[in-house]
Amino acid sequence: MEHVEVLNVTGFRAKEQLRGASLGILPMGSIEFHGPHAPLGTDSIIATAIAERVAKRLGGVLFPLIAYSHCPSATKGYPGTVSVRTDAMIEYLTEVFRGILAAGVKGILVLNAHDGNIEVVKAAGEVIADEFPDRFVLLINWWQTLPESFVNSLGFFSQSGGHGHGGPLETSVVQAIKPEAVELSKGKDIDLKPGSANEALHVVCGETHRETWAGYHGRVSEASKEKGETLIEESVKRIVKAVQEWIGSNV
Repeated sequence: MEHVEVLNVTGFRAKEQLRGASLGILPMGSIEFHGPHAPLGTDSIIATAIAERVAKRLGGVLFPLIAYSHCPSATKGYPGTVSVRTDAMIEYLTEVFRGILAAGVKGILVLNAHDGNIEVVKAAGEVIADEFPDRFVLLINWWQTLPESFVNSLGFFSQSGGHGHGGPLETSVVQAIKPEAVELSKGKDIDLKPGSANEALHVVCGETHRETWAGYHGRVSEASKEKGETLIEESVKRIVKAVQEWIGSNV
C-alpha cells in the first residue's frame, strides 16, 4: 500500500498529501546504553525499521523518529545514555501530536521501542484527546507483539523468550536491521534472576545497586541475524493486523 514519507513532501503538495490521510506513523526510540555489545540506538534502529515496514503495508504518512527520550535511573549512569525529563517529554510530545493532527491526519500510530516512552505517550495522548475528540492516538510497543509464550514456541532463546533490556531478542532484531552495529563478542551472558511472585511490587529504582546488573539482560550469545529477521516479520504482521482491526471497528 502506498505511503508518504513526510520529510520528502514538497511544500506545494503538503496540504493535499496530509489532509485527510488515514494514519500518521510515528516511531519512537531512545539513545541509551544497551550493553557493550549493542548500539546506543538499539531502540531507535528497531522503531525506525518496523515503522517503515508497517507504513509500506498500511499506507498513511511516515513521520521521522523521535530518538531523545526519558531513560530510567538504571541506565542514566552508563556511557552514552541521553535522558530527557518526563515533563519536558510530555510537553514536547503533546506539541508533536497536535501538529500532526492539525495538519489534517486522522490519527497517529506511535510505534514504540523504548519502555521509558510509554507513560509520556499516554500523558500527551490524554491532552490531545480533549482537543481532538474526533481523532485518535494508538500506542504499540513492538516487543509486546512477541510475547514470551510465542517466542518460546520458536525455540530461539533459553530464558524469558529472549526479552530484557539489551537481551538476545532485541539484539537479534538489531542484527537483522544493522548487523555492523552489533558486536556480540563484547557482551557476556547474564542469567536472569526469577521475578518476584508479588505482582504488586514494582522496583522503581534500585536496580543499579544489584551486583549482577551490567546495564543489560540475558544470554546475548543466543542472538542472531536470522532469528531477528523472523521476529521482525512476525511483529510487523501483528502490528498491521491490530491496527487494521481497530480502525475497522472504530473509524
